Amino acid sequence: MPINSPRTAQHHCQDRGRHSSPAERSRHSQRCDDPDVTEPTQTEYGDREVALAGEILRTVVGSGVHGIAIEGTDDHDEMGIYIEPAAYVVGLLGPADHYIHRTQPEGTRSGPGDTDLVMYSLRKYLRLATKGNPTALLPLFAPTESVLIITPMGEELRRMAPKVLSQRAVHRSSAT
Repeated sequence: MPINSPRTAQHHCQDRGRHSSPAERSRHSQRCDDPDVTEPTQTEYGDREVALAGEILRTVVGSGVHGIAIEGTDDHDEMGIYIEPAAYVVGLLGPADHYIHRTQPEGTRSGPGDTDLVMYSLRKYLRLATKGNPTALLPLFAPTESVLIITPMGEELRRMAPKVLSQRAVHRSSAT
């Protein structure tokens, strides 16, 4: 379930001229004239507290880790890995296998200054990494300067990076 923070109607109404059909312009105008209308300014999925409390590793991913980000034009992408509490692992509580935080609302492209954070439980992360997901492999091999958060367990996970690679991962990355 997304958790959306409000954006004021006044800010939202700066987009007043972007609507093409008369009906769309009318609906937008009605919302802009209502001071109680708010629009989301960020998007969150998952359980933030569980993810941050169990975090063992977070790195820069995307263009930033590849060294091709252009300052002032790109967003900032991060990926983290966390250990779920035992109650989630054994099924006493619902799944807590990922957490996503974006500084933009759902469906809006990230731009300069925006941050996209994706965090996976260790179980889900290892499923993705051992299947050869190239983005999932980045935290294991990111240069030290791209590591934002690391615990002793995160260090151990990074030391195990060669063991996570499989023929499937090699085949997947060489096929692109």
